Amino acid sequence: MFTIEADLPRPLYPIAWLVGQWRGFEVAGANTFVQEIGFVPEGDLLRQTTTRYLARRTRNFPITATAAEALAGLEVVEKTSVENSVWQVVRFTDADGGAKSDLAVTEVEEGGARGKSQGAVMDIGADATSGGVSEEASGALREKSQAVPGAEPQRKPAGIWLGQGQGPRIQLKRDQRERFYGMVGGELMWLEECGGKAVRSARLAK
Repeated sequence: MFTIEADLPRPLYPIAWLVGQWRGFEVAGANTFVQEIGFVPEGDLLRQTTTRYLARRTRNFPITATAAEALAGLEVVEKTSVENSVWQVVRFTDADGGAKSDLAVTEVEEGGARGKSQGAVMDIGADATSGGVSEEASGALREKSQAVPGAEPQRKPAGIWLGQGQGPRIQLKRDQRERFYGMVGGELMWLEECGGKAVRSARLAK
C-alpha cells in the first residue's frame, strides 16, 4: 500500500508508487550490489537517481530474500555507478476504460560519469504491437522524448524503450532487452531480460 502526497502533481499519479527513497540489493551475473534509488518530484517531472555499490556477501541468502534480509548479509566494497533519469508524463487520460498515461523516461549522463544517455517511453494500457505501443503512438512519443527537461542541449537520448504499465507494474522493451518493474509486498522489484534470459534483478524497500 502507498499514499499519494497531497501536493503531488496530477500528471505524476500513475507513477506515484515510485516516489520516495528505496534501498536494497541487485544481482547481475556473479556480482551482487547494494542499490539505492531515489524518486523525487520536481514540478511535473520525477527525477530518479540510482546509486550502485559493489558488495561482498557475508552470508548466503536466496534470490527470493526481502531487501532487509539481503542487506543484512551484504558488505559494501565500493561505489560503482550513479545514474540520473527524468520521468515525464507526456499525456494523461482518465476515461471509462481506466487511467492511461504516456510516459517519457530519459537517463541523462552527467559529465564523465559512468552510464549512458538513453530514453524510454511507456504507454499505459496501449494495444500490444511494438512493445505494447502502436506504431503511430510510438512515432509521436519518440519525438516528444527527444527533449529532456532540465538537461543540457548536447545531451541526447541514445535510444528509446517502449512498453506498458498498469497500476504498480511497468514493462519496457528495447531491441532484445526487456525491463519489468513492480511492487510486491510493499517492495520495489525490477528485472531485466535479454533475449528472454534474465541478466539482472533487484529488490528494494523504503
